[in-house]
Amino acid sequence: MPSEQFWSSIPPMPVVSERVSRRERTAGVALLVVGIASLVGGLVWWLWPSISAFGDPLLVGVGFRGAPDGGTVVVVGPRTAAEMTTIAVHARGRATDPKDTAPPVLWRIDRVGLTPPGRDGDVELGKVPPGFVETVAPATGWRERAADVWVENACSFGSGPVPNGALRTDEVVVDGDTVMTEKEFRSDDLGFSPCLDDDSPRTDARGLALSAAGVGLLVLGPVLRRRR
Repeated sequence: MPSEQFWSSIPPMPVVSERVSRRERTAGVALLVVGIASLVGGLVWWLWPSISAFGDPLLVGVGFRGAPDGGTVVVVGPRTAAEMTTIAVHARGRATDPKDTAPPVLWRIDRVGLTPPGRDGDVELGKVPPGFVETVAPATGWRERAADVWVENACSFGSGPVPNGALRTDEVVVDGDTVMTEKEFRSDDLGFSPCLDDDSPRTDARGLALSAAGVGLLVLGPVLRRRR
C-alpha cells in the first residue's frame, strides 16, 4: 500500500543524537552544581581576610632573619609593611610605669612618611629605615635584653619573640622556632586587622577570580541542558 511505502521510506531516528543530548544535559547539570559551589566558595575566599580579621585581632605575622653584618632583621609581609606605623623592641619583665601595661621599650621607631615604592618592609634592629624616625633611643644592653618585637599600626599590632642564637639570612624564624622561607612567610600576610571605624574591606583577589569562573559555569550549564 502507498501509505506503508511512505512510512517505510522514513529513516529511523538516530540513537546516537539522543545519547549525545543526554550527555549534554548531564554535563549541564554538573556545570550548574560546580558553578554554584565555585561562586559561593569564591565569595567566601574573597571576603575571608575581613571575616577572619574581626575574629582574630592579632593577624600580623612577625618573623626574623639574619643580616649580612650579623644583626637581626624583622620581617613582615607586604601588606603589613605598607600599613605599619611603629616597630618597638620590648624587654622581659613588668612595665616601668604603673599606668603602662606593656613591658619596657628598649628601642622604637615611628613612621613619619609614606613607604618607599617597592620596599619589602624588612627592618634591621638598631637601624632606622627611610620614612621612620627613632623615638626611643637604644637602652643599655638592649640587644641582650630584647624579648619581643611589636609591629603596630593605629589600632592593632602583632608581636614575635626574638630568637636566640645566630640566624640565617635566607630563612625566616617565626614564633621562636618555626623556620620557613621568605616566600612562604610573605604569602601568608593578611595585614593588620581592620580598625573598628575602618569600613574598607580586606579581600583576596583569587577568590573573586574563582567566583567569576563560577558565574561562567552557571551561564554555560543551562545552555547545555536546553540542547536537544
